[in-house]
Amino acid sequence: MKNLLVLTDPIGKPSYAPRLRFFCDYLTREGYHVEVWTEAMESYSFAHDYPINELPTYRNGIDWVIKSFWSLLTDWRNRHFSKKLQQQLVNRTFDAVLCTTFSTFPLRAALDVAQVKHIPLIVDIRDLDEQVPDAQYQSHRSWWARPFRNWYKRVNIRRRNAVLRQADCITTVSPWHVDFIRQFNSNVHLIYNGFDPRQFFYEAVSNPQFLISYIGRIYEFQHKDLIEQAVRELNIQDIVLNWHTPEYRSIPITEVGDEIRRSSIMLVLTSAQTHGMMTTKFFEALGCEKPILCIPSDKGCLAQAMVETNAGLASDNIEEIKQFILDKYNEWKANGYTHQVINNKDSFSRLTQAKQMESLLLQTCESRVLLTDICWTLYSSNTTFDFLDATIHDKSYLCLRRWMKCPIVRWCNMLCLKLFHYDYLRQRAISYLRSYNQVEIDQMAEVFVNTHLEQHKIEEAWQVLKGRQVVIFSGTITPIAQAVAKRIGAQQVYAGDIYKRAMHLKNYDILTDNRSDLPFIQQAHSATIVTYNNQSWWERQKYLPPCTFISGYDTRY
Repeated sequence: MKNLLVLTDPIGKPSYAPRLRFFCDYLTREGYHVEVWTEAMESYSFAHDYPINELPTYRNGIDWVIKSFWSLLTDWRNRHFSKKLQQQLVNRTFDAVLCTTFSTFPLRAALDVAQVKHIPLIVDIRDLDEQVPDAQYQSHRSWWARPFRNWYKRVNIRRRNAVLRQADCITTVSPWHVDFIRQFNSNVHLIYNGFDPRQFFYEAVSNPQFLISYIGRIYEFQHKDLIEQAVRELNIQDIVLNWHTPEYRSIPITEVGDEIRRSSIMLVLTSAQTHGMMTTKFFEALGCEKPILCIPSDKGCLAQAMVETNAGLASDNIEEIKQFILDKYNEWKANGYTHQVINNKDSFSRLTQAKQMESLLLQTCESRVLLTDICWTLYSSNTTFDFLDATIHDKSYLCLRRWMKCPIVRWCNMLCLKLFHYDYLRQRAISYLRSYNQVEIDQMAEVFVNTHLEQHKIEEAWQVLKGRQVVIFSGTITPIAQAVAKRIGAQQVYAGDIYKRAMHLKNYDILTDNRSDLPFIQQAHSATIVTYNNQSWWERQKYLPPCTFISGYDTRY
């Protein structure tokens, strides 16, 4: 897996998608080809060694208003982005699609591309609308939009879940998120929001003031009353509340690490009404090994993480909060700075998490099985009738075989097959096996595969099997298919009349010769096709994945 297509929500200020950036930087250094596509929104200025492509959707003014409303009704934004993206990616090959988002955009485009190119879809979803009350993430929107936000929330949830159900792998940011998403997709993995070890590290920095710092936006469900009350009641002149929010003053992302190191306590505002809210600033404070005061306690994932990491205090008790501040104040008075010893700090580093994500990507891509036919694909043989001819010596069977060579009989049988999906001659021939018990048939099939068929192997096709997880799907009789499966170590067998049940499989390559397998081929990631003077027919077919052709040895019979 070396070619990764990354789709993401718009890359904008102030943080410039640090989770995604670190992962893309890491993969690029490891030799992967990473290509990022997103919506044109705000300009960005960070350095990167991988291409970032932006597609415009909205313009300002009335165009934004009309398209926003139309998107709410028809999902125009996602549909438009998906269409434009697919036009840009025609004839491009990738091994997987990674979509990282905090909402629904661009999940639809990611699913569309994955299905068109027959590659796995991995979704990294950072936030869920259900984690906060009343869709309050939209609180920053214009006043006129607020009456519509619950409607907007319901629409987003429906569109989001439709894609998540079909994702091959999902990563998310808290244990609560994992449990919630498992309602509709069982393949969910936890990768916390973490800290960049290049920027967030421990260093003893003295400061003449005892700063209790908060960095980030304050939402409707977050309140600063408790910390203001505690500082007011302590009434110590050196203790300063240091707010870095859009309402007070923001701080450049490049200076956040320095600001945390010069602070004495890092403040995290949360609420028991929220679920799984583990802000990035919590992890960045862990990286700098600064005491964290989480108020009030969310009584959930964040409070548990605070205990496990020895990060500080999560509480809604004013006396506990004041005592925690006093303890750290006395440490600051003694040393000029504060230091919190963090348990298992490295597990929250973005480097560790990038390796975790890489492992999941490789597992998802390498789980792609090889779906293979048997007759005229692995062997130059119609295995069912060759087995019957070698096994059945009844005179009536030999008579049936002579009749089967008659063009009129074969035409009538073909008509029956077309109209009623019933191959009379084949079923009549197989019925002669009833004189044997199942153990005898299995033994004869194994001998047949290891002797007769071994002489008719198509070597180029067998080379394709090497090192692959194989699933057999073949119209041959089940004993033959099972004997071949034993021979090649296949995981599963779909044979006889049930072989088309393999259509439920996802994320596979295919090896076959049959024109009737075209629906399987069109859903495959790649195909190897054994041809018998019919390669031009295959090349004329539409919607084929990347194909490799092998020339069959003999004329089919």
